[in-house]
Amino acid sequence: MADLKAAGALWIQFDEPTLVLDLEAPKLQAFTAAYSDLASALSGLNVLVETYFADIPAEAYKILTGLAGVTAFGFDLVRGAKTVDLIKGGFPSGKYLFAGVVDGRNIWANDLTSSLTTLNGLEAIVGKGISSKMHFMNILLEKTYKHLIKLFIHAVKILLLDIFILLKCMQINSLCQPLAHFSTLLLILLTRPSWIMRLNHG
Repeated sequence: MADLKAAGALWIQFDEPTLVLDLEAPKLQAFTAAYSDLASALSGLNVLVETYFADIPAEAYKILTGLAGVTAFGFDLVRGAKTVDLIKGGFPSGKYLFAGVVDGRNIWANDLTSSLTTLNGLEAIVGKGISSKMHFMNILLEKTYKHLIKLFIHAVKILLLDIFILLKCMQINSLCQPLAHFSTLLLILLTRPSWIMRLNHG
């Protein structure tokens, strides 16, 4: 943690996928104790805890959102639709919500209307403003978009090259077809018995 702070890190993320399971009380207590032990090391950092791919049980939600040293919480609100009700039932003030409203398993077929509906329903509870602490997210998104654009351009170049090669192959094939027909005809003529007999008798 000290190295991250020295490097200028503002945020740190912990993934806690087991929180979506039906954990027994001792495990939830161990989870709370672990973050309590990390409190001093995490001081000065914004901490994001992510859960995903399912609903988080009510008790785990209560414990997670009650952690004093955590700045933000991430939930899958596509496959964890019931979690939306938990958030509406109570979300800690001064904290940030990382709302997973895009289907990560099928982003190309995501229901954008449903995503916007979910966000609009949560706006009154958690707000939508971005503070100075969240400025780094804009920078991260900008860099991500630029990287995706570069990947897209590279993919288009590869596709165009493949099309060019395919067209050339088709041209070569069309030029070779007459020769192939001639070779087949010649082979048929040479294998006919009459031709073989003539050739043998010179």
